[in-house]
Amino acid sequence: MPTVLAHPALPLAIGLGLGRQIISGRLLAAGVAASILPDVDVLAFPLGVQYGSAFGHRGFTHSLVFALAAALVGGGCHRALRTRFSRAFLFILASAASHGILDAFTNGGLGIAFLWPFSSDRYFAPYQVIEVSPIGISRFLTSRGLSVLESELVSYGPYKAKISLDALKRLENRPDGRLVVVTAITPTRAGEGKTTSAISLTQGLGRIGTKVALCLRQPSTGPLFGIKGGGTGGGMAQIVPMEEINLHFTGDIHAVEAAHNLLAAVID
Repeated sequence: MPTVLAHPALPLAIGLGLGRQIISGRLLAAGVAASILPDVDVLAFPLGVQYGSAFGHRGFTHSLVFALAAALVGGGCHRALRTRFSRAFLFILASAASHGILDAFTNGGLGIAFLWPFSSDRYFAPYQVIEVSPIGISRFLTSRGLSVLESELVSYGPYKAKISLDALKRLENRPDGRLVVVTAITPTRAGEGKTTSAISLTQGLGRIGTKVALCLRQPSTGPLFGIKGGGTGGGMAQIVPMEEINLHFTGDIHAVEAAHNLLAAVID
């Protein structure tokens, strides 16, 4: 979902991956700004500039020439950014150009004017796999904006879904929460062990008003058909529907089993 929150993903990934010794803090901030800068064209809407105009949304500010100009400005400020000209130029060029490239994979709008001013044609990527985001905060906080967030989910029925890893990019600027690890607990005779304790702790934190999420491993069918009886807790501290989670869930365990059987057959 390319939004003002998601576009900085590329410079942040590069900067944090290479470290401060290569990408200084100031250069990283400049890269983040460059990745957002092309959307300044939305300010043209109140002035009556049409979407399809070269100076409209996804027009010249999303072009490669604009990214090159931003990179030249950034390179000229390399001393202030505490880096070399070439490093500042390449980093800001990649950051600014990534905005239009990411937008080209969305399923809405009029395409990207990559080749402005040499051509006014607008282009999309061969595959539009990203849900286009509404323009403006007020529109984003609507049912339309929520549908964009839902595009990050892969549903498995009415109450099961996988969350796309793209959600991590959207939320990477959020502050980290606190992690509580529940492990290495010897179960009681009633069967209260790691899972039941983790679920109980989550329920208790939620009861006192703490924003909390629980992360459990997916149970295999082994515990279900053995004396243990499953891996979703018990009593008033359990995850439901127990039978679907233990027997199938999203099918990952079955996929692992099928791959294991295939490899065993190949070896035989």
